[in-house]
Amino acid sequence: MTIKQLLQESDELIEEVNQFIQEYQGQGGPRERQGGTDYCICPACKTRIKHQRGGAPCNSRSCPKCGTMMTGENAPYNKKR
Repeated sequence: MTIKQLLQESDELIEEVNQFIQEYQGQGGPRERQGGTDYCICPACKTRIKHQRGGAPCNSRSCPKCGTMMTGENAPYNKKR
């Protein structure tokens, strides 16, 4: 394999990795629009509070009722089954 072929192959791999990162970045689930979710929810007690745009992400806030770390309402583990 020539150096030119190796460089081309590495460029293709880098592009694949970048696409993977874009698709799966964040705390799980699909990417959210700019500013994230509208509500933060507690996965333990289901307390729901309004998410402040431009503020701290939901996963850096504690639930005011039980103290569990909150998540964005759109997170896959907060969906009803």
